[in-house]
Amino acid sequence: MNKGDTHNTAAKHTRTKPLVSFSQPLLQVFFSSKSSLPNPHFIRSFGDQRFPAMADEKPPVVAEKTLHPTSLCNTTSISRTLRSIQPAHYLFKVESLSVLLNTDIEKYESGSFEVGGYKWSLCIYPNGNKKSDGEGHISLYLEISDAQNLPLGWEVTVNFKFFVFNHIDEKYLTVQDADGKVRHFNAMKTRCGFAQFLSLDVLKDPCNGYLMDDSCIFGAEVFVIKYSGKGESLSMIKDPVDGTFTWTIENFSALNQEVLYSEIFTVKDLKWKLVVYPKGNNKAKNKSLSLFLELTNRETLHQRKLYTAFELLIKDQCNDENVKPSHVKSNGKVWFRDTNKSWGFHNVLYWFLLLFSSLTNPKRISNPPSKHVLTCREYQLPSTNHQNIPFLPRSTPSAVFFPSKSTLPTHFIQSFGDQRFPAMADEKPPVVAEKTLHPTSIFNSTTSISRTLRSIKPAHYLFRVESVSVLLNTDIEKYESGSFKVGGYRWRLCLYPNGNKKSGGEDHISLYLEISDAQKLPVGWEVTVNFKLFVFNHIHEKYLTVQDADGKVRDFNVMKSRCGFAQFLSLDVLKDPCNGYLMDDSCIFGAEVFVIKYSGKGECLSMIKDPDDGTFTWVIENFSTLNEEVLYSETFTIKEIKWKLSLYPKGNGKVKNKSLCLFLELADCETLHHQRKLYTEFELLIKDQCNDENVEPSHVKSNAKVWFCDSNKEWGFADMVSLSDLNDKSKDFLLNDSLIVEAKILLMMHSKNI
Repeated sequence: MNKGDTHNTAAKHTRTKPLVSFSQPLLQVFFSSKSSLPNPHFIRSFGDQRFPAMADEKPPVVAEKTLHPTSLCNTTSISRTLRSIQPAHYLFKVESLSVLLNTDIEKYESGSFEVGGYKWSLCIYPNGNKKSDGEGHISLYLEISDAQNLPLGWEVTVNFKFFVFNHIDEKYLTVQDADGKVRHFNAMKTRCGFAQFLSLDVLKDPCNGYLMDDSCIFGAEVFVIKYSGKGESLSMIKDPVDGTFTWTIENFSALNQEVLYSEIFTVKDLKWKLVVYPKGNNKAKNKSLSLFLELTNRETLHQRKLYTAFELLIKDQCNDENVKPSHVKSNGKVWFRDTNKSWGFHNVLYWFLLLFSSLTNPKRISNPPSKHVLTCREYQLPSTNHQNIPFLPRSTPSAVFFPSKSTLPTHFIQSFGDQRFPAMADEKPPVVAEKTLHPTSIFNSTTSISRTLRSIKPAHYLFRVESVSVLLNTDIEKYESGSFKVGGYRWRLCLYPNGNKKSGGEDHISLYLEISDAQKLPVGWEVTVNFKLFVFNHIHEKYLTVQDADGKVRDFNVMKSRCGFAQFLSLDVLKDPCNGYLMDDSCIFGAEVFVIKYSGKGECLSMIKDPDDGTFTWVIENFSTLNEEVLYSETFTIKEIKWKLSLYPKGNGKVKNKSLCLFLELADCETLHHQRKLYTEFELLIKDQCNDENVEPSHVKSNAKVWFCDSNKEWGFADMVSLSDLNDKSKDFLLNDSLIVEAKILLMMHSKNI
């Protein structure tokens, strides 16, 4: 009770992702399709045994019957698994748990920790949140602790996990919403969690391993889902309208230059030129004509690559309609990049063939080899046997891509339309019913992969593929997306359009997450990750979320720089319009990556019952002659916490001149840390100094249970004893004009950051 109050009661403080033409050669290039791109203090204090180092993570599903005899939780929407990796964001140790369970403390709120730009705290109900059916369990919640400082209309979308350490298995029991469900925090709902986090019977049974030395360890990971605005669009361009360029070279036989360059020509915003060596280049010098296609504005690739299928042709300019022209063609399928700006053929046409054709064919003598016509064309490759053309393997029909473009969030969304990227909504994702979405199974092994639908767009990367049917008909094995940064590392997606056949992905799309800057990481690096991959369903206007079941984490290292799903999505399912994954021959993929990196933050909650140094005695002499309105005792220390007593000899406030007032005051609030609190049960006593052994002393005692904090640093009793009783000589409160006051700490719950 604060000073001036008049009742002997204690109040609780509470806080609310190339062809030849022989006589007059003509050179042409045909472009097909292109891919376009634009742009442990805490650990040491607890002991290594209790906090095992990160290891290769293959967490088994918890078999409840082997861990404990009773059900962990009656709710079927909660997933429980074991893992070795310690929680990333907060660890919370409770000592003397049995003492805590025997108090009437309803709940305890931990210190705050920052994740994703927000401050969070844990809220634990030791004996369960009875208002939410948590009786007989420990209830554990995640709470946003700075809600009052957030702007009007705020909402935060989160995927979180809670933990309790199992000392027998030396692993963490991980408790989370099943199928990676996300939760929404807002002004009306500032906390989420599990009323039946862990059964008290399970907790107390030593065979289950959750208690050691009457202590247990809880933990939390919080991943804020905040759309980054990063993504790309992969455009499939087959037989572009502007895909053919023709270059006529006059007075060819009189040329002395070692190399010739064509004018620059543009195909779908990309600039190209042809490079010809009339007398050959390198090993083909003085043997063959060499011809190359070169990308001139390769800076637009931004360290990316551009796949192009093209044809280089030297034209047979014979005008006789009865003679079939013998153009010389060579085809290429090439990834252009910063380090590979040109590609072509050293021996596209041997010189002796050029001269021999003009001498032996009279219809070509009329057109002496003074002019060559060369054509470059990007195109869809036909089924052609290139067996007799050196430097070119057999090829099959294929397509080419322009490099994919990295766009800003607003441009990216606008180009796709709002309907395809619905706004965040209240998230209650249903489990995907395969029979209603598509007639065939999405994946044959459903035990290790979880698939659900959700409305929230992927946080870290969106990847749209246009003209999917063209891509599927090429011989491109895989495509690597642009990189995006999450958790201090750079990542990219790796897509196998027709499946990674080496990993059982045939007849499926295979999709992987890959760490893209592995060569820059230090020796022995390892990154632990929990990730999700997505594909947008246009019918449901939601994302099919594909992830490891039960929140399994993956380890990336120098021996394993990518992880994912060989059977991400069946091609039959993808192609069936009834399933909604293709719209206008386009589909949208996505990724979320949460790096699990221990923050080192935590606290230890100690329950101290009847501490050895818990009693302080204060003798006040010459009491009747005191004129001070208030007296203060010297400061005394109990378990590193400093206290003092304050006494009003003649009362205060409403009890002025009626009662003696006595208060226990926290003398050093700084020890609490900002916005923390300290639970204390204490007793204040005015001593009866009667020395008669035959008379039982009539001490005046008052007890309180109080949360001390910055805003409530003192508590006591305004009417500790009436002045009339105090001055009654028959009651021996004053002996030799001395008053003896005692303060005794019965129980103290002390929390400190570790």
